Amino acid sequence: MEALRQEEQSVRRNEDTDELDSEESYESGDDEAGARRRAEQREARRRAKLQAGADRMRRVEERRALLRQKEAALFTCSDEDAEGESEDASEEAPAVQFAQLETPAGRLEFVSTSIRYLFRTTYENVDDLTIAALVTYLNAAIPPDKHEDFDTTEVTKAAMALHARREFVFQGDILRLP
Repeated sequence: MEALRQEEQSVRRNEDTDELDSEESYESGDDEAGARRRAEQREARRRAKLQAGADRMRRVEERRALLRQKEAALFTCSDEDAEGESEDASEEAPAVQFAQLETPAGRLEFVSTSIRYLFRTTYENVDDLTIAALVTYLNAAIPPDKHEDFDTTEVTKAAMALHARREFVFQGDILRLP
């Protein structure tokens, strides 16, 4: 990350300081065409320098975006999520997006995300997740008295919807990975 900052500062310094090319002295014997040619060459060098700086800035931004994506992927897919906190969590952690538990679509997405999280962290692929265990987990995962608690009927309907989307296999009151 430090290398990106240094490269970015280098690009900005080159843009801010317009290096004056050593001018060839204009003698009375030079004609107007020669002066025009030198001006065009200076302009071409200036454009090339600006283009090179813009290309470097674009590469810096691409690398920075790639690092953010990798950091976000590590943040969302690591086994340390189960523990709640990473030992080497940086100060520039990705922004947290809260679950939208006020809308039916948001609650369905929360159920889906929770099931995926459970199978990724504590349940093996061959394990069965019961609706009762899922309801208990969902209600424990939300702050008390802030949102409406999940009930068995709502979670069962969500499981049927996720089964229809082919995200999970739902049989009786058991959820499995497909």
